[in-house]
Amino acid sequence: MKKEYLDLLNQLVEEKDQEDINDNILIVDGLNNYLRGHFSTLMLNENAEYVGGITGFFLSLGYAIKVLNPTRVIIVFDGTNGSDFRKKLYPQYKANRSEHKLSEKSPFKTLAEDQQAMKFQLMKLMQYLSFFPVQILISNNNEADDVISFLVKESILKNNKMTIMSTDCDFLQLIDENISVWSPTKKIEYTNNNFKEFYDLTPKNYLIFKCLIGDRSDNIEGIKGVGLKTLKKYYLKLFENESLTPSEFINDLEKLENQGKVIDKIILEKEKFLLNLQLIQLIKSNLDKNSKIIINNYLEKPIPRLLKHKILKLIMDDYLNSISIFKNPEVWLKQVWYRLDFLAEQTHDK
Repeated sequence: MKKEYLDLLNQLVEEKDQEDINDNILIVDGLNNYLRGHFSTLMLNENAEYVGGITGFFLSLGYAIKVLNPTRVIIVFDGTNGSDFRKKLYPQYKANRSEHKLSEKSPFKTLAEDQQAMKFQLMKLMQYLSFFPVQILISNNNEADDVISFLVKESILKNNKMTIMSTDCDFLQLIDENISVWSPTKKIEYTNNNFKEFYDLTPKNYLIFKCLIGDRSDNIEGIKGVGLKTLKKYYLKLFENESLTPSEFINDLEKLENQGKVIDKIILEKEKFLLNLQLIQLIKSNLDKNSKIIINNYLEKPIPRLLKHKILKLIMDDYLNSISIFKNPEVWLKQVWYRLDFLAEQTHDK
């Protein structure tokens, strides 16, 4: 073996001996990361085939791994019929998801072509991920949001340091001493210590604010005329260090009735606030008992090992050699994935 490789091997073994697989867990919102790559990384391979979804996903994930240095990676995707629970509460939930337009730089002529490429790329991505030292979680009848909520708040891993990777702001409500959120677009890790610097709210109070303003990406309507400035003017308590429950918030406002248009408007539309709370809250998981047992059992299974030869073959077969990170895939695998592979080996030794 070359001396350089032997040195790297010895370094990884030393690091592995000092670390536990659950010291620093990265939980990836899989579809969120994939769709961002699909729409923003507009790349074609040497065969003029669209490969932006795969490329964008691995570029973003690889960067996060280098910055956050996790010991374990879990990637969560939406399960079949995952949105049914919320659609029963609110039929318009995510009704706007198919209304995107093609950008001027898009390689596709029609939305149908775009949708077809999106599905094909996602299938390809799942094939790639099966050869990496990551765990893939898909729980039927459950959205990825609820699975991630269970992982960080209730699962057998709940007492470990975890970072959620997503641009979905709903996850910000989950932040506490052990849980942070990494924004792959802003390149910011939101923590319990720095959250108020960005939002002037505690994470728990952010949930209340989100229920008031709604969520455009999920087609959830907010209460019109309510924003940070108006709330600060009429209800400063929400911006103090004390964390409020939604019930405490509503009870306080009802005591302040007729002391401001914004307060009266929120009271008048209290039912909308309470509906939004059911749709947006992630503090308590919506998973049933059976789903929780299945996920916990899966978390105890050995983590897949890195299958380098399989990955290199896929890169060759998909004509990805000329594209950014895949130009020298062995270097990329060494820089991003070798350490995680050595750590995954721990789970096979038990």
